Amino acid sequence: MKVLTNRVLGLGLMLVLALAVEGCGTSYGRYDVVVSMDPALTSQPGGAPSVAVHIIGVNNDTSVGELSAKSMSEYWKPGDKFKQDLAGSRYEMSFGPRDSGPKTLKKTDPIWGKWDRPVKLFILADLPGAHSDQPGDLDGRRKSLPLETSRWDGDRIEIQIQRSRIQVLTKMNPEKK
Repeated sequence: MKVLTNRVLGLGLMLVLALAVEGCGTSYGRYDVVVSMDPALTSQPGGAPSVAVHIIGVNNDTSVGELSAKSMSEYWKPGDKFKQDLAGSRYEMSFGPRDSGPKTLKKTDPIWGKWDRPVKLFILADLPGAHSDQPGDLDGRRKSLPLETSRWDGDRIEIQIQRSRIQVLTKMNPEKK
């Protein structure tokens, strides 16, 4: 009986160690996030439209699920409670006719510390025109980006705000299986 107990304990310990080693293989990074407007938007008569961009880092599956499911039409309405709850933990950018140049969230910005080792970065944009709500990245006003260092070459992610969507310009490496 003692031999069987030792074997079970030994197998359990090996399983715990294997899971620990597997979990240690993923590292997450901070990146300079450069957001620019599509030249097609900035060159239209009257100049670029007004576009608000919110960047939010999340570090758990619950927050990822909530942000992925949130109606973007509701989020961008004045007074949205969900958006208000995120006020202290989001990075904001504003674009418009007189200010349409690229903007950068630096990897050294203190907001990264507030996010406490985020695993995903959400880019939300109040795009001009009518849009229908869709879940996750199917909604052009929302883009979620993994922050695993293996997914990005370098420490810079370039994003472009287009008329109907948020486009990631930086090549993202495939997920490692």
